[in-house]
Amino acid sequence: MAGQRKCGACGEPGHTRRTCPDLKNVTAETEVPVHAFTRTSTHPHIHTFTREGDRSVCACGVEDTTAMKAERAAALSAPAHDDFEEPTEPVGTAPVDDFEEPTPAVEKRKETDNRGYLAKDPTIGDFRRYKNGNIKPITRVSTFIKAGSDRTALTAWNMRNVLLGCAHFPEIAARAKILHPNPEGPLPEDKDTKQELNRIVDDVSERVGSKRAADEGTLVHKSVEKYARGEWGFDDMPTRHVPWVRAFLDELERKGLEIVSDLIECTIYVPQFGGVMGRFDQALREKCTGRILMSDVKTGSMDYAWQEIQGQLAMYEAGYRQHGTYVWHPTDASQDRWEAPKYVLDQEEGLVIHLPVKGGDPSCYVYKVDLAEGREHVKLCAQNREAARSAPKPQEWVPFVEPTEPLPEQWDWEPRFRMVQSKAEASGLWQSATSAGVPDAEIARLVAIARTSLMERGLWN
Repeated sequence: MAGQRKCGACGEPGHTRRTCPDLKNVTAETEVPVHAFTRTSTHPHIHTFTREGDRSVCACGVEDTTAMKAERAAALSAPAHDDFEEPTEPVGTAPVDDFEEPTPAVEKRKETDNRGYLAKDPTIGDFRRYKNGNIKPITRVSTFIKAGSDRTALTAWNMRNVLLGCAHFPEIAARAKILHPNPEGPLPEDKDTKQELNRIVDDVSERVGSKRAADEGTLVHKSVEKYARGEWGFDDMPTRHVPWVRAFLDELERKGLEIVSDLIECTIYVPQFGGVMGRFDQALREKCTGRILMSDVKTGSMDYAWQEIQGQLAMYEAGYRQHGTYVWHPTDASQDRWEAPKYVLDQEEGLVIHLPVKGGDPSCYVYKVDLAEGREHVKLCAQNREAARSAPKPQEWVPFVEPTEPLPEQWDWEPRFRMVQSKAEASGLWQSATSAGVPDAEIARLVAIARTSLMERGLWN
């Protein structure tokens, strides 16, 4: 409101020093910070003046003076002061920043997208590209190898998980009813609705625990990799992973195997089948023979995936043998390069190191992989993928129509005259040709052909 009197302590209208919120609950012993509403810095607390006749007196006995009023007025008119405000630099000097911003972390480059690897094709020495110039990804081994597998058991497992999730967490399943409120109505076909339904399926499946073991397996896999690379010790990894890593190392020792240090988490390329790229876990050396075998670490169930696993390792071995390993530059994709193979890997056998995380007790098993069988599975996958690409399109069915007898003038007369069976048939055919307007000279030639044919067959009598 215009003309309203301002508080003598804080300068805000609508209240007095007695009711000022800045002075509330402040005792006479309170120390006064520099930026408080104290206009008399020589006193150790905030004065609360009350009117006594014609004087304003604080409870501590100090009387409000003209000098104090002037000091308060000057403070109220001064701009707010920040205790941590940088001092004004003298004119002509450059500001000095004692606390410069740290160099921003360089974001790790993107190596893959949802379609495959964003890497150079060694057969052309550069990236594959779309017409617009964007990098064209190379198909993953894991994607390629699924084309030859029966997914029935996996599909049934997923459906059981979703059913249990809906039973235990109906509030998540209720989201699907919003998207499809009428159970008798047509199923949604638009892309956005289907994507949202997919997210709901993932949510209920995850809540019921279907991904818990898989996620933990991924983390154990990472601890094994970090230890093998020498990047982690037992103190660096989660405590619960230590028994699993120890089980892994102990089993390798019992089997007489050792990790090839520069063949850990390497990317390979298979030029066949349109080009396929993948990343293997490690290669292991058999100490007694010196053989080097392609190896993969698995933490989940292998009951339904053994053919895929054999195919994967077969492709890893073939890719390394043909083009070596891909060296990723951390930030600049143009500096990626291929490194030729330094080792000869066994082409008949591979190894799977199984750490069954879902079992609970830390354990490790080494299984033999038949790479020849794996290569046969790879061929099957290639055939299935090609069949899917060249699948015929549906075509409209057209009923059969009986062809009509051609008109006489459209006939090819010579074969008909040549095949007559009697003089009478030849005479009738002569009359038809004449009626159809066949020239006389042509009719004479056709009659001669009929006579000769009947005589040769003994029918001219």
